[in-house]
Formats: sequence, C-alpha cells, structure tokens
Amino acid sequence: MTEHSLDYEVEREYERVYQLFDERCCLDWADIVKIRRALRSVRANFAYLKKQYPQMKLILKKYENKANVRFEDALNAGREQGLRYIKNCEQ
Repeated sequence: MTEHSLDYEVEREYERVYQLFDERCCLDWADIVKIRRALRSVRANFAYLKKQYPQMKLILKKYENKANVRFEDALNAGREQGLRYIKNCEQ
C-alpha cells in the first residue's frame, strides 16, 4: 500500500467515525446526556485510531476539531430550544 492510499484510507476511517457522531448529534440534539456520551464515544474511537496510525496527527486534529465544534453546536441548539420552550410556557 502506498503512503498516499494509506492516508486516504485513514482519512476515510476518521470521516466514518465523525459521521456517526454527527448523526447522533442530529438525532439526540435535545438530550445533552446522549450528546456527551456520543462525544466520549467518538473520542475513544479517535484514540484507538491514533494508536493504530500515530503518524496521522494532522488528520486526527482535523476531526477532533470538527467533533468539538459539532458538540458545541449541538449543545447550543439544545439550549436555544430549551429557552424557546420556557418562553412559550411563560406566555
């Protein structure tokens, strides 16, 4: 396997793990506990991939950053929805 094809395969694996995390955030956006579990799970998967491919640090960082941003977005969406719900209840 060439270095280029290894990079491609590793990137695809990170992307697959991230996509699963993203789907869980979309499905469970209103449940912070489930989102936190999903984040722990994606971090565990990334740690495993890091052990398997220690030379791919840039790819790891890219997907760790994407996961952290997605996590924050999901939390903010849940907070905003909760605030709208509270506001509607007060009316």
